[in-house]
Amino acid sequence: MSSTVSSEQRKPTEAPSASAQPGEAFYLTPPPHVRRGFSTTTRQLLLCAALIPVYAAAVFFFGAAPVVHAGVAVVTALVVEAVVRLLRKRSLRAPWDAGSPLTALLLVATLPPHAPIWMTMIGVLVAIGIGREIFGGTGHTIFHPALVGRGFLAASYGGVFRAGTTPATPFPGLGGRGVAGVTGATPLRAMAEGSEVPLENLFVGQVQGAMGETSVVAILIAAAFVFALRLVRWEAFVAYVVGIVVLAAATSPFAEFAATPFAHLFAGGAMLAAVFFVTDSETTPVTRGGRIAFGLGAAALTLLIRIGAGSVEGAMYAILLMSAIGPLITRAARPQPERAWARIAQRRFES
Repeated sequence: MSSTVSSEQRKPTEAPSASAQPGEAFYLTPPPHVRRGFSTTTRQLLLCAALIPVYAAAVFFFGAAPVVHAGVAVVTALVVEAVVRLLRKRSLRAPWDAGSPLTALLLVATLPPHAPIWMTMIGVLVAIGIGREIFGGTGHTIFHPALVGRGFLAASYGGVFRAGTTPATPFPGLGGRGVAGVTGATPLRAMAEGSEVPLENLFVGQVQGAMGETSVVAILIAAAFVFALRLVRWEAFVAYVVGIVVLAAATSPFAEFAATPFAHLFAGGAMLAAVFFVTDSETTPVTRGGRIAFGLGAAALTLLIRIGAGSVEGAMYAILLMSAIGPLITRAARPQPERAWARIAQRRFES
């Protein structure tokens, strides 16, 4: 009896081998598509691990608030996902991934430390319930869920985001004055009003801002971990960073925004967005050219919103707008096999 299995007899969960013969079935899975030998859950857990230096810097400067917000956010995310599963009549024993905890941790990283806990819970509810699960969960989202939650909170409770928290002492509570920080203008708002913020303060993180956005050095450590394991692609990251620096330098003589190119890059959420949001494999184009176009477009929109739209933080809205046209970018940047074959035939004919 032959041991060959036909395409009709193949199990739905069993992908065909690379040597599959013509006529056999092929199975396409939703993103993220990763070349390394990581499962989706492993990749998401590694991205959570990449946030450790970001949260370590947040705890160093703002005390226990980041840990409290992160714990509440992760628990809320898991509860919301469980409720959605029950509403969709899916078993709670079905496999879980780490997408919801990752979304919760990224959302908390974009929030100021003085934000109330209930605001974090509302943001996670919107991020998981509307930004993630309503589209079908992992692999089906159109916009990054964490940015959906953050956008909702910024639109609903904008006053909380207009003021940042300046760390009163490094690691408050351990030999400090017992004050976690003092609220004041964020670096972007201060620069928009004509003040200058030292680059060394922006690089280290001794400035006002969100819990995971202030320390550039911590974000760079996370970026080294992410790119070393090839958890994300590099094209959109490089395009976004270079785009912000070049466009900021080109527009600085004409803009009233008192910020140098690297101040634009280091202030606000630009660096966090470059590492964790612009490079997201689910909500960004799948082709190399598409990722470069996505990064450059997000950089241009970030500066346009910061300088010309009256909103000092443009990274979040820029990425959401670019995600809306991400499928169009993928379609425009995809390879054209018929054109390639035409060029090959033309060269052979000329030779």
